[in-house]
Amino acid sequence: MEAELWSSDHWRNIEPSAAPLRWALAIESEFHDKVFKPHRKHIQSALGAHAPRSGRACGIGQIAEVSEKAGSNNIGLKIMFAKIPGGDSLASSDTLAKLRIVCDHRNKIAHIREKEGRAYTVEQCHDFLREIRNMGWVFEFLEAL
Repeated sequence: MEAELWSSDHWRNIEPSAAPLRWALAIESEFHDKVFKPHRKHIQSALGAHAPRSGRACGIGQIAEVSEKAGSNNIGLKIMFAKIPGGDSLASSDTLAKLRIVCDHRNKIAHIREKEGRAYTVEQCHDFLREIRNMGWVFEFLEAL
């Protein structure tokens, strides 16, 4: 897996933004194939105006929104997640917190703040990998799908 390759010390020191971006893409890809495609109508309905445009996959922010809605008051998403083998964990508060971390890092990479004027750092990459990969969350999430 490319995300794992870019997580190695050597590569993350060369390009610190690569590992977080590839982990986000891995989450988006797996979610698209295993959750979004078979449940497109339910998810698009739940996301409303935030739904992916036709032919597009859910981005990491949309996945976090689906997780949040499934864990709160959206009965349709709760039922849909209950049908997925690891669905309960996909709507947990821990999953939502981790997805928000992925969103935050992805946004830091994509939108360098003009005031700061600096790119995503090796230290930020280390923080990301510690919270998302090293503790095993991303593997548990992908396995739950």
